[in-house]
Amino acid sequence: MLLLAGWAGSALLILYGGVQIGVQLLILTGVIEAPADMDWRGFYGHLYLWNPWFVIWGVLLGITAYFYTRTGAPGGRDPARLS
Repeated sequence: MLLLAGWAGSALLILYGGVQIGVQLLILTGVIEAPADMDWRGFYGHLYLWNPWFVIWGVLLGITAYFYTRTGAPGGRDPARLS
């Protein structure tokens, strides 16, 4: 159950951050028209600061789930026990 939550959380964080960054880049390049009352300061803050953190958190959670799968899970492979 813990691994399922880890992998699902990782996928959701990466997907959420990636979609947000993708849509914002489409707005920046003019593919999608920005609303007239766009808060550009908040837009750039989310694009360059906040949304990349979702991707970073997702990657770090995925790395953690991967290593827990390999070594920490009950019945998983423990390199210390192999030697």
